[in-house]
Amino acid sequence: MMKVLDIAANLLASLDNGTLSENETLRYFMDNQRLLKSNIEQAYFKYGEENLSEVVKQVFPKIIDNRELILSNLRRLTKIKDQVSEKVVSVYGNVPDVTIVPCVGLFVASGWANKEGEYHVFIALEFPHREMDIILSHEVAHAVSQDTWDTVLDGFYREGHAVYVSSVLYPGHGDEEYLFMSEELYHKCLKWMETNREKILKDSTEPLKVLNRYHKFYFTTGYNPDYPNIGYVIGYHYVKYLNRKYSLPELLDFGLKKKETETEFTDFINDAGIFTEGS
Repeated sequence: MMKVLDIAANLLASLDNGTLSENETLRYFMDNQRLLKSNIEQAYFKYGEENLSEVVKQVFPKIIDNRELILSNLRRLTKIKDQVSEKVVSVYGNVPDVTIVPCVGLFVASGWANKEGEYHVFIALEFPHREMDIILSHEVAHAVSQDTWDTVLDGFYREGHAVYVSSVLYPGHGDEEYLFMSEELYHKCLKWMETNREKILKDSTEPLKVLNRYHKFYFTTGYNPDYPNIGYVIGYHYVKYLNRKYSLPELLDFGLKKKETETEFTDFINDAGIFTEGS
């Protein structure tokens, strides 16, 4: 079910023995442009550059500074991936093959999934993955689920499903840990959600495009500094609510069922205490 695509072996070997150069780092990104397309495009936006060599020039010192973190993350990932695979199979049985891609990225995303062709789950080793099992199971959940990205509700479902699955596979943490946010921010989001039910329901039917105003508000950090990624919190509680009625295997493709999702989401939003009680 889970295999590894090793694209960074040479770069990591050079990093380990202290010989990694900026030119070798650039070659790594050039050779893997297709696979790392999402990471590279985000880096262009973050660093205000359109040239990959200029981006690499900015991040290369950070790669060197984070040498120990990158190498230790690789060792941890090697141990954790088989455990996550076993847990996913125990819940879902047969699922599509997932290819794990340990990589050095450009300091813009800690993990992401790509469904073009094969299911690839990328883990960026340069980030401090305090709970790598959670982030890996989150991204694998993205890879095995079937969903769309047409409306804000689709976004709630897609991100909420991944967060919720990680909480089921690795129970025992606070809700905020599955959402990668502080406890203070998490409860701040819950309060906003409790007092903005009508807005959330109205917005849920709006089209979702990358960096349109709904995407910026619900699914980004930099564009919504007061409530970063609040759409993940909404989605997490929505899928937790759905799991009262539907099994996890049934939820794998539930996001494709437009009428059912709209009806269930309306009931969810109108459920008194759903946010104040933390469902």
